[in-house]
Amino acid sequence: MLGGFSRTNLPVQRYLALLVLPWGAMLLLAVAVLWPYLAWFQDTVESLQDEQLPGVLEAQRTRTNLNVLRKQLAIIYLAEAPAERRRARLQAQALLAGMGHDPSPAASAAVAMEPRVRQLYDACMAADRALSRLHRGEMELLLAVSRLEQLSGRQLAGAVIFSHTGKDGMRHGRKAFEEMRRLLAPVAALCDSAADDESAGACEAYGQRWGALSVAWEARLAANERAYVLWQELENELLRLINVISSRELQRSLEEAESLSDATDYIVWSVFVFTLGLLAFLLVLVLLLRRDLLRPLVGIAGNLSRLRDGQQPEPIAPVRIAELQEVADIVPDLGGYLGSLKEHSSRLEKEKAAYSRMSLMDSLTAIPNRRAFDLRLADLADRRRPVGLIMLDVDMFKVYNDTLGHQEGDACLRRVAQTMRDCLRGGEKEIFRYGGEEFGVVLEDVPREAALQVAERLRRAVERLALPHPGNPQTGLVTISLGVAAVTELTEDNLACLLDAADHALYAAKKNGRNRVADAAEGVCSGGEDEPAPAGAGTEKSACLAHDDRL
Repeated sequence: MLGGFSRTNLPVQRYLALLVLPWGAMLLLAVAVLWPYLAWFQDTVESLQDEQLPGVLEAQRTRTNLNVLRKQLAIIYLAEAPAERRRARLQAQALLAGMGHDPSPAASAAVAMEPRVRQLYDACMAADRALSRLHRGEMELLLAVSRLEQLSGRQLAGAVIFSHTGKDGMRHGRKAFEEMRRLLAPVAALCDSAADDESAGACEAYGQRWGALSVAWEARLAANERAYVLWQELENELLRLINVISSRELQRSLEEAESLSDATDYIVWSVFVFTLGLLAFLLVLVLLLRRDLLRPLVGIAGNLSRLRDGQQPEPIAPVRIAELQEVADIVPDLGGYLGSLKEHSSRLEKEKAAYSRMSLMDSLTAIPNRRAFDLRLADLADRRRPVGLIMLDVDMFKVYNDTLGHQEGDACLRRVAQTMRDCLRGGEKEIFRYGGEEFGVVLEDVPREAALQVAERLRRAVERLALPHPGNPQTGLVTISLGVAAVTELTEDNLACLLDAADHALYAAKKNGRNRVADAAEGVCSGGEDEPAPAGAGTEKSACLAHDDRL
């Protein structure tokens, strides 16, 4: 049968059908043998999906809710701001209300904790009120001690009284209270030996303040202790419920794994046997495809390569698949289409070049972008040209954006960029948007002094735009700060240094008040011969006068 099949020229559908039929018969036999085992496996999976998996998901959801509840309770106990504690209480109550629809015993036990959650919140609020009274008592006692220091002319306790933190780590812990009592011992000794009436009156006031402070301190400790006990009880109960849920999930997972393992064991050996049979059929299929499909395709690909190289195609042996034979017959006719393809390729290259130019422009400001900036500096470094570099940005632009909105911010950047571009001899060949509100100006064959003049002219030009800036406390207008650096010969070695020097100069200009020009130290990158120019150096000539006045 195979001999007759190999000598017949067939359509691809019939050819594939003859290859697939043995595979189909083999698969039907495999299904008939494995069907009982597959049905059992399906029943096991449905049981997991319909019964056990929902229970696991429900337990997981309950455990997540319990963990979130623990976090909210910890915030109630540990928060210092009353608003934060109140927010945590509301979230805990909302969580408990949602868990009321959860039928699990752990959720019901958690819902039953709601009264104790309110008790914890009330205890923490009471501790806060006690702390307020304690602070007031400390201030009153400090005034009484200060009065005694004035009368006695002695340093009795000083500022260390209320800055002390006890060894237990609490600002108002019991050990802190004992330490405070020890520090105030000289005050008590002074009052015991008070002779005049004024000192006695001050000591009496001191005793009253000390007694009130002691009562407030004990109230604070008692409130803290009650809140701590309530929090620990709730924390321990929630941890117990979480552990119960985790143990139950583990048990369910073990049962599911055992069920799947039993179902899989029945299938493995049967699949192994049928796999051997399928591999035999696969070997036959590979041999047929190699002879009737791969070899003709290799021949057709070779002829296409020859056409691409301008050579004539070689004859191909008859192909047994009709569609492949048609392709083989068409290949010799493809030579006439190569010229058209080359023309299309040339047009595509031109479009690619246009897209490349677009990738170097900033869409917002219509000036070259950061990528063009890097390419420009790299080109100058390759040619080892003298370069003056100006780094600048718009002062307090974030405040401008936050005050007037991003649309006004974009319009501001466009105005500033176009103004600076018009002030430069090279236009968009010299100015680049470095990122955000920061720009860079690359001046080829421009010395440091000339670069400083250009920077000052740019600064004045932007200032003369008179764009209102509500967030600028100095001028009320949009201004720029500029940093200038220059090298007599730009190389790959000093390129990073030049950028860093200009960036530091920009930082110095902003630090020294903004709306100014700062000059990097002379010779930082290239060792220039001239003396360093002072920060903010520039001419008094107004910006953008005439075309022949631009540097």
